[in-house]
Amino acid sequence: MKRAEQRGAKAGTRQRAKAAADIDLASWLKREKPPTASELAKARRRAGPSRWQHLAQGDTLIREDEPGNRCYVLCRGSAEVLVKAHGHARRKIATLRAGSLVGERALLTDGGRDATVRALEDCELLIFSRPELLAAMRSDRDVAMRVLDLMNLRSRPRRAPNIEVYERTDAKGERFFILRDPARGRYFRLSPAGLFLWQRLDGSRTLADLTADYEDAFKILAPEIVAEEVESLARAGFAEVAALRPDVQAIVAEPVPLLRRIEGVLDWEITWSGVDPLLTRLYARGLSSLFTWPAQAAIAGIALIGLFLFGMSLGRVGEAIANLKRPGLLLSLLPCFALTLLIHELGHALTAKAFDREIQRVGVGWHWFVPIVFVDTSDMWLAGRWPRVAVNGAGIFANAVLGGLAAIAAWLSAGTLLSQALWLLAVMNYALALLNLNPWLEHDGYFLLMDLLDRPDLHRNALAWIRRDFIAALRSGKGLRGHWVDLCFGLGAVAYVALMAALAILLGLYVVYPLLAKVLPNAVAISLAGLLAAVLAVLAAGGVLGPFFLPSTAERSRLRNMQLGAWTAQP
Repeated sequence: MKRAEQRGAKAGTRQRAKAAADIDLASWLKREKPPTASELAKARRRAGPSRWQHLAQGDTLIREDEPGNRCYVLCRGSAEVLVKAHGHARRKIATLRAGSLVGERALLTDGGRDATVRALEDCELLIFSRPELLAAMRSDRDVAMRVLDLMNLRSRPRRAPNIEVYERTDAKGERFFILRDPARGRYFRLSPAGLFLWQRLDGSRTLADLTADYEDAFKILAPEIVAEEVESLARAGFAEVAALRPDVQAIVAEPVPLLRRIEGVLDWEITWSGVDPLLTRLYARGLSSLFTWPAQAAIAGIALIGLFLFGMSLGRVGEAIANLKRPGLLLSLLPCFALTLLIHELGHALTAKAFDREIQRVGVGWHWFVPIVFVDTSDMWLAGRWPRVAVNGAGIFANAVLGGLAAIAAWLSAGTLLSQALWLLAVMNYALALLNLNPWLEHDGYFLLMDLLDRPDLHRNALAWIRRDFIAALRSGKGLRGHWVDLCFGLGAVAYVALMAALAILLGLYVVYPLLAKVLPNAVAISLAGLLAAVLAVLAAGGVLGPFFLPSTAERSRLRNMQLGAWTAQP
């Protein structure tokens, strides 16, 4: 008897496996149209009764808040999607037509069913388990991304809790808003239209609802704008969406481009929070006097006098650099470099305190080829444009002052080892100030330019416009009106990359090659020098022009959403 039961169980398992093999979920999910009557009849013959579920009008397929371990493809009929409203009432949010995937969210995320689905007429559905859905997603990346995007379009995002909202005005007098998460010390800038969407993220509206609300308010149908804004809010942590399970994340994870892999290795940081009380005490107990007008005038005078003396003493500076082989001078480089970085960041921090803003964190790290020290002054987003300009320029100004002090002291102590160490300190500060003024590296100069022009995310937006809209702008009658800043920034970026590539070649030919030629055969030395020059040139191009070649996550999502077509649930 037991053997017969075991044979029967094995036969049932084989039958279900055969039915699963006969019905390819991936092919069903890639369909653009509902199955025809003949296709449906063929599917019924190939799959056994266990693969099908039949609903009469009014029957409930899935219930909100219940766990789920299967999804469905609606092959015939239509169904309504209902969510809880006030009390025991339910609100209809969508109608599902033949060809729709149903119930995928509970299989992809940690949550249960987020809606009730009820038949509007007699329905016929194909049943698929979670392993079958994941197998279909693994077998075809296009299917995986379409399922993920479909789930996102049907999701009902919710505002993150305890978010503060601040209204501000830009240089043109137009309003914008800053979201602040005090727990994480994070900020997000929104237009009035963006705030309109964020305020409606109450957990009851789908992207279709938000798109309809957006159209009513602004008289424009823009589902891609709505999807991009909501995704950006979720990615920044200001909107809550269901988290994917780890095995699903592994399936839909996008390949990391080589440039971003290199950046991940060459760009890292370690941070510490809780430093604001210490900086507040330092500022209140004497350092605030440095920010009076007489003190600032005196400090600026020191910087100018020091710069003048530095320019008049370039011979002494060259002598100090030439004597770097002396043990005493070589040992002085590390403390000089540390002091240069410390004063630079302290300038940012104390200037932020002068405007009564918080310092969220401090940190150290590595950025491409140099170590970095930084303070997080993102609380300045709540200040006006000119205070932000002052904070962004404070580090450069602090280095100019320290360089001036070092130059004055070196000039007064001429002829000593201390004098040469001070000249080196001045060189470091002026070099760091010049490096930070470069607007094509995302350092102080870039943020200064961004705030002076009042153009948030200037780097990415300018290069994205050139990649996406430049040719179309030339062909249209509007030309470059309103985009001269984008064009100039983009052309400057190209010129900067060309300059860095030329410098990399010169470095390889006249510095690296002579050194390697002393210990390696000539052919090997010149090959290695050329390889190093090429790597440096590529890294420079990637760091500056990366946004031109790599569309943002929001852009990629927008393009996918525009291709979904009939997959979107119909309201």
